[in-house]
Amino acid sequence: MKFSQMITKTESDVMDLGKGFDFEVHKLCYNSMAVEPNDIFFAIKGIKTDGNIYIKDALDKGAKAVFTDSDPGLIDSRIYKVKDCRKMMAIMSNVLYGSPSR
Repeated sequence: MKFSQMITKTESDVMDLGKGFDFEVHKLCYNSMAVEPNDIFFAIKGIKTDGNIYIKDALDKGAKAVFTDSDPGLIDSRIYKVKDCRKMMAIMSNVLYGSPSR
C-alpha cells in the first residue's frame, strides 16, 4: 500500500505530505534493528529506552517515514510529529494489514 493512501485512511492530522515523495510501504516497525528499506518506524518511548534516540539509525537503514510524539532533535522531511505515536502505530497497522481485528 502507498504511504499517501495509508495517511488518507488514518484520517489523522498528518497532512503535510507535500514533500514530493510517496512510496510502497514494506512494513511497520517500532524496533530500529528490524528496519529495512521502505519501512515506517515509530519512535515510541518505552520503560527502558526512548525510540527517539534510534530515529537516525532507522533512517540510515532505509526507513522512508518516522512517526514520533516528541521532539527528536532532528530536522528531516521524513519525520512526522503526531499527538500519540502508539495510537498512530495501531491505526496504521490496522490500515496496512486490512483490519485484522474484524
